[in-house]
Amino acid sequence: MRLRIRGWCASSAAFAQTTGTLQLSPVGGSASAAAPAPAPAAAPAPAAAPAPVAAAPAASQYEAAPAPQQYQTTAAAPVAEAPAAPGATDHSQVVGHVGIGFLGTRGMLFSADADPSTNEEVLAPVVGMRYWLAPNLGLDAGLGFSMASGSSDPAGPGNKLDLDRPTVFILHGGLPIALAEAKHFSFQLIPELNFGYAAQSGDAGDYQAIHFDLGARAGAEIQFGFIDIPQLSLQAGVGLRVSHDSLSADPPQTGDKATYGMTNVGTLTGPNPWNIFTSSISALYYL
Repeated sequence: MRLRIRGWCASSAAFAQTTGTLQLSPVGGSASAAAPAPAPAAAPAPAAAPAPVAAAPAASQYEAAPAPQQYQTTAAAPVAEAPAAPGATDHSQVVGHVGIGFLGTRGMLFSADADPSTNEEVLAPVVGMRYWLAPNLGLDAGLGFSMASGSSDPAGPGNKLDLDRPTVFILHGGLPIALAEAKHFSFQLIPELNFGYAAQSGDAGDYQAIHFDLGARAGAEIQFGFIDIPQLSLQAGVGLRVSHDSLSADPPQTGDKATYGMTNVGTLTGPNPWNIFTSSISALYYL
């Protein structure tokens, strides 16, 4: 009897240390029915099988895929900002600079006849400068000068002919206004005025003429930045002006001084369309 109690104690201690499959029961066998209850406790071990948690990284990889799309869309934004920066036009490069060159041909009426109404137009090429005070406002100034003399002496006495031409001075002033500009082009409106004086003296008498006109022209200035010479420009345009000419003749034959005046309103191109290239075109080189 004493040995049986010891066997129960030893088996119960072994049962307390074992977790599962080995079942020890006392010799009496009555307590073995309670032993299976702890065995199911081993079932939670499979719960550690949340190996699916490893699927979470796969989800993070899937979510990372849109990131390159967001990078590409933001990278496309600088492409929209590519349009030209301010100061990139040829016109902007000559603001504050002086341009020197040919400002076109200007004309006035003159008559070397006892009847000043039988007049003709005399021309003088104007050479001068343009200075841009601001991107949209400039200043033109120029001087035109023309003089010619000659004679013809055919065979025979007393047949010498005087071929002198009048001496012409023209002062030119303008106020160019840049209304719009592109890479190599600017559209301009130019209010302008001209003052002219012409005279001729000789055996045939003394003849004089005074001219004044006020008007404006609209046109374009094209600069040669497309061949890396933005300092060089050509200009042409059409316009409208009001002019007044006053002529006087003092022939020695009559001794009576005759005067004649004319006011004219018209376009600057004249009767021929190609006059735009012969009278209004100008060329400048900016320093």
